[in-house]
Amino acid sequence: MKLIVGLGNPGKQFEKNRHNIGFRILRAFARKRGLTPWVRRGNSRFILHADFTLLLPLTFMNRSGIAVKKWMIQLGVSPSEILVIHDDVDIEFGEIRFKSGGSSGGHKGLNSIISEIKTQDFSRLRFGIGKDPDFPTEEFVLQDFSPEEEGRIQVLLESAIQGLDLWLEEGIEACMNRFNRKNLLSP
Repeated sequence: MKLIVGLGNPGKQFEKNRHNIGFRILRAFARKRGLTPWVRRGNSRFILHADFTLLLPLTFMNRSGIAVKKWMIQLGVSPSEILVIHDDVDIEFGEIRFKSGGSSGGHKGLNSIISEIKTQDFSRLRFGIGKDPDFPTEEFVLQDFSPEEEGRIQVLLESAIQGLDLWLEEGIEACMNRFNRKNLLSP
């Protein structure tokens, strides 16, 4: 069993925020695979599949670890069987990167997960959202993608979905070799 976690904030007002890309990717993955319905129980929405569980913590970003820990215990998965999807301001828009373990890089959702499960040893799909020097990071991540970015996001969602399939089939190393250091919007 594997656990795939999309990070974001619950509520319609946050749906298109940069910080909610984890929710968007996981929902797109579920749609593409025809997985339904999302079930709400406690502080999460989830889909149980024979080989994996998809999880959207509804605890708000800064408390994501509470839901992750609960499901990790409930499913009996180890940290090495977890993939967390999140936004990353240190990666340019147009890039996704996979990572095995490591620090949170200041991402509060990752901080919460690391704090709750007591390890950094889980995989990540990092979706580049870039930075805007005119806004503090805390404000920038809660803004919606620009219309230009929204026009290009479907290509990135498709690549992220391919990455999730590859992670399930071949693991994190194969994902890092295929996706890291490539701008997916370049010709």
